[in-house]
Order: sequence, then structure tokens, then C-alpha cells
Amino acid sequence: MFELYACDTETTNISPIDGEPCEICLYRVSTDEYKTWCVKPINTANIQAGALRVNGHNLQDLLHKTPEGR
Repeated sequence: MFELYACDTETTNISPIDGEPCEICLYRVSTDEYKTWCVKPINTANIQAGALRVNGHNLQDLLHKTPEGR
């Protein structure tokens, strides 16, 4: 039997070239379960405020400067 998964990502930039993933989520359709991982971006210079408004992340969390971001 095969499992169907959906993948969603949140990125640091609206540009597909300059943006990096900051969150990855896998959703298992058959059981309605999901697992989310936050990822620290490598190049933090390209983080856009507009992208943070869309994905709901906090800049200080992405930079691992808060307890929630660590």
C-alpha cells in the first residue's frame, strides 16, 4: 500500500532564487497527521519582511536569538 503525503514549505524570500526554506511540513493524507520542522536559514541577509508577514515567522526566531527559535 502506498501513502500519500503533501509537502508545504515556508521561505525567507518571495524570490525563488534568493529564498531559503525556514519551515517544512509533511502532511499524511490517510491519517490526517502532519509534522513540521523549522529550519535555520543559511543566508540570513536575504530575509524579507514581506515573506515573514506571509509565513508568520519572527525574524529573531529565525536567527535563533530567542528561546523559541533555538
